[in-house]
Amino acid sequence: MNILRAATVLALALLVLDYILVCANVHGSFFLGKVTIVSTGSLRCFFLSALRFAYRHFRYTRVRRHARTEGASRTLLVGRAADAEVLLRGIESGAVTRLWPVGVLSPSMADRGQSIRNVPVLGGIDDIED
Repeated sequence: MNILRAATVLALALLVLDYILVCANVHGSFFLGKVTIVSTGSLRCFFLSALRFAYRHFRYTRVRRHARTEGASRTLLVGRAADAEVLLRGIESGAVTRLWPVGVLSPSMADRGQSIRNVPVLGGIDDIED
C-alpha cells in the first residue's frame, strides 16, 4: 500500500506541475499530458512492487534452503502466536539455528487456523498428543 500511495502522490504532483505551473496560458502547450502521467505512475508502481516481491522471495527461499541444509530438526512450537513469532523471526534471521518449525500449538482460540510467518497454527495445547 505504501508503494501505491507513493506512486499516486508522485503522479498527482506531476499532474499539478503540468496543469497549473506549465499550463497552456504560460508556455503555450502542456508539457507531459495525461497519458504520460498515468503510464509513468502505473509503471513506477509495477517496477517498485516487482523489486520488493523479488527481494522478499529471494530472502525467503535463501532462509528456507539454509535452514534445511544444516540438518535442522523439525520442531513443534507451543505457546501464543505472538511469542512464537519472536522465535520464528530469530530462525529467519539466522540467530537461532538447527530448528525447523513445522507448526504452532496456541492456547488462544483466535490463533487457530492462522499462519504465522508461513508456519500454520495447528491447534491448541490439548492437541499435543495428536
